[in-house]
Amino acid sequence: MPHRRRAKLPLLLRMRNFLLLGVLGFVAALVALYLFGRAGLHDTDPAPDGSLVAATEGVSQVSSDFDYTQYQDDQAIFRVQGDRYTMDRNNVANLEGVDITVFRPSGDFHAISETAIYRQDGGSAQLDGDVHLEGPDGLKLRTEQLLVAPAGQRVASPVPVAIEYGPVLVGNADRLQVEVASELYLLHGNVSLRTRPGAAGPPSELTASRAFLERQQRLLRAEGKVSLQHGENSLYCQRLSTYLSQGAARPEFIRALWGVRGRIQVRRSTPQDPAAVDDNDGSGGTEPLLYFAENAVVLFNAAGTEIRKVELEGSANRTAILHSIDPLTGNLRRVTANYMVGDFTQIGLEEVQIFGQVRIVELPDGNPEGTPLRQARSERAEGHFRADGVFDAVTLIRNVDYRDADVRLTAQRGEVQLDTGVGVFTGGSDGKSPARLVSERGEMTAQTIRYRKPQDLVLAEGGVRSQFQPAAEGGAGEPLPSTLLGDGEGPVWVESDSVQWSRIDNTSYFRGKVRAWRDRNLLQAEDLRAVPGEERLIASGGVKTVWFPARPAVEKDTAPPIGPGQRRGVAPTPAPQPLEVTAGSLDYLGKVGQVRYTDAVRIVDGPRRMECSEAEVKLAEDGGMESLVCLGNARLDDQGEGKVVMGERAVYDPVAKTIEVRGNPVTLKDRDGTQVEGRRVIYDLESGNARFLAAPAPGLRIPEEDTP
Repeated sequence: MPHRRRAKLPLLLRMRNFLLLGVLGFVAALVALYLFGRAGLHDTDPAPDGSLVAATEGVSQVSSDFDYTQYQDDQAIFRVQGDRYTMDRNNVANLEGVDITVFRPSGDFHAISETAIYRQDGGSAQLDGDVHLEGPDGLKLRTEQLLVAPAGQRVASPVPVAIEYGPVLVGNADRLQVEVASELYLLHGNVSLRTRPGAAGPPSELTASRAFLERQQRLLRAEGKVSLQHGENSLYCQRLSTYLSQGAARPEFIRALWGVRGRIQVRRSTPQDPAAVDDNDGSGGTEPLLYFAENAVVLFNAAGTEIRKVELEGSANRTAILHSIDPLTGNLRRVTANYMVGDFTQIGLEEVQIFGQVRIVELPDGNPEGTPLRQARSERAEGHFRADGVFDAVTLIRNVDYRDADVRLTAQRGEVQLDTGVGVFTGGSDGKSPARLVSERGEMTAQTIRYRKPQDLVLAEGGVRSQFQPAAEGGAGEPLPSTLLGDGEGPVWVESDSVQWSRIDNTSYFRGKVRAWRDRNLLQAEDLRAVPGEERLIASGGVKTVWFPARPAVEKDTAPPIGPGQRRGVAPTPAPQPLEVTAGSLDYLGKVGQVRYTDAVRIVDGPRRMECSEAEVKLAEDGGMESLVCLGNARLDDQGEGKVVMGERAVYDPVAKTIEVRGNPVTLKDRDGTQVEGRRVIYDLESGNARFLAAPAPGLRIPEEDTP
């Protein structure tokens, strides 16, 4: 239903005034004729001459140039004039050149016709031949025939009727009928009420197959291919009902039924004048809002002068629909649901409450059959409109499902700004149904997820749990480099208090109690920043990593076969032991295969502990460790052997299972209190033996700058 109240109400009010004043004028004029027949004809003193009597054989009364006025308390009620009348022996009066005037305080009604017939026995009357009726406020009606049923209880025109009311409204219908006692007025066949061409304001027209006014119930109906046009605004339905306020002063609501569709043409606002709306000018610069429904209701304010709500209702086979075109992009935004309630302000439709099977779709280039750019579903929603009538923001409620390109979000509540592409999605308060995001990069759940389409940015807060599939297993640009977490299978999981993803700089931030793992491998920190494009990861605050190095490859068994009944024992490959490292911070450089720990580094390998200020780990291509260098106050504590080695630098060789400690001096202590010092020591992790050397051990991998 068009929401321009100032422009739409004149048509409705003119239609109401015509039916309440114009049709009453018909009744008044014809009842005057009826009363004239009852009272005036018998009181007239005919004085026919011989030739007139001869010309009217079978006529009991004849008069020419008659003039009859009915009075009540010395006040003229009506006047009937004519060129000639005759009364036959069957009490049928025939009048010619009829002119009837009904005197009313609010204005006189005047009716003329070429002829009229009054049947005294049946109490019926008929006006024929170019019948005209004029009344107050410029009322004019024209037809070829008007009938008054017996006792004046029904008035009808069985032939087309033309209507004029004031300087603006004209109309027509094929037939007219008035039930006087019940005050029911009916217009039948090709009913049209419209503004005159050239009248001020946009042209308006109401057309229907039938129109009815039940005055006592204050109900006006139009039925059969109903069309209401106002400028570029339109409404189509099969039945239109208007309930009028007490005294029929204003409409209280309008209801359109069955196959409702329409168009609201909204003037496009500008930044300088966001409320620039001219209700009386139908010129250009507008954008359409289309609607479809099974039923529609328009509610007015108490004065009946402004629209306050519009309700659109679907059916079992058809949902209610709102269409709007964004003038900036040309995209079509479509809202469908079982039921919608729209609230209006001075500048038009502002907010819509949407219920049942809510679906919102944005389609490119205004094509309703195109592939959606984005879409959303929920059980109910609250929609907001810009001043130019474009649907631009929505709050989705319960079982929310939002999709934008390759991103899908589900939640219990979602708030989306369609113009800016910003959405906030919230899980349920019970904590059992969090918001969830799924994309080609992976998926996450959280209490709140913020999604910004233009920046391709995701912000998540509250119990965030993320999952990323490694590229080697079908993933696409996972935010966490999976090789950092060593050997393992399946996705990389991350838990944190908050997460920020950005595709623009290809960076992810995890903050607050971060816990990342893949299979058995683990990384913990307070803050974690990942740049997959650079294969870099930076962690800080209580960093802890637990690695299960990759198992060494098993060579093919080439031993000769054994005899029957014999078994050959093959020593199983021992399961790798986890390597646990804690530190204040971590910097992972995937392109060079290096991890750097700083600030109170502590390394745990089974019963052995190693501590230093910082450590550098060189990673092997298979995900294991190639070497580890511990720098600054290095300390090795082998609790199983009861030995402690201290120096400035320690280098762990996982292949040789040895640690070389260097310093000036290097100190070795055992559980018996024995202490030995030197400059270099090779500590065998399997045997617990230590060898002091004067130079670096042959083949030990030591950076060149540290080799004497």
